[in-house]
Amino acid sequence: MWKTIAYYSVIAALVLFGLLALGFLFGAIWPMKARTDSQKKRARARRISFTLAGVAGAVAVGAASALVSGAVSPEAPAPITLTCNLNSAHLRPGMTVALTYAIESKQPIQVGLGAGIYDDQRNDYATGTGDIDSIQLVQGDNTKTRIVPIPTDLPSGTYELTAEVWPPNEVGQDGVETLADTPCATFSVQK
Repeated sequence: MWKTIAYYSVIAALVLFGLLALGFLFGAIWPMKARTDSQKKRARARRISFTLAGVAGAVAVGAASALVSGAVSPEAPAPITLTCNLNSAHLRPGMTVALTYAIESKQPIQVGLGAGIYDDQRNDYATGTGDIDSIQLVQGDNTKTRIVPIPTDLPSGTYELTAEVWPPNEVGQDGVETLADTPCATFSVQK
C-alpha cells in the first residue's frame, strides 16, 4: 500500500513540478522591462520565482527518470488466493502434520511457501523445517503439500498454525511481507 501511495505522490509531484517548469520558461521569455523601482522589485521577485520553478523542474526530471527506470513503481495487487488443509484435526506438541496449500494464481509466479505457529502475542514458534524457498505457480489452481513439525517445547497457551505464501527466497525474512496467508488451525497447549 505504501508503495502505491509513494507512486501516486511522485506522479502528482511530477505534474506540479512540470507546471512550475513551464512557469519558469514563460517567465524567462516574457519581457521584464522595468521603469520604476517598484517595477524593478517585482521583476526581481518574478525572476527568483521562475528560477525556483526551474529548479523544481529539474527535480521533476530526476523523479521522472526514477519512475521510468523502475526505481519507483506501483505495488501490484496480490495475484493469488490461498486456502489450506491439514491431515490432522487435532494438533499437539511433538507431532508433524502435512499442510496442503491450495493456491489460485491469476498469473504464473515464483513464490516461497512457509508456515507460522503463532501464540496470542503473535510470537512465531515455527522451526522453518519443511519451508519451500522457491516454487513456480502456474496460472489457475496449484496444490502443494509439505510437512510442519509442531515444536515439543511450546509453553502453555493457544496457538494458530498459518499457511504463508512469500516472495521467492524470502520465507520468514524480517521486514518482508507475505503475499498471502491464512489460518489453518488453532490448538491449545496445557502444561
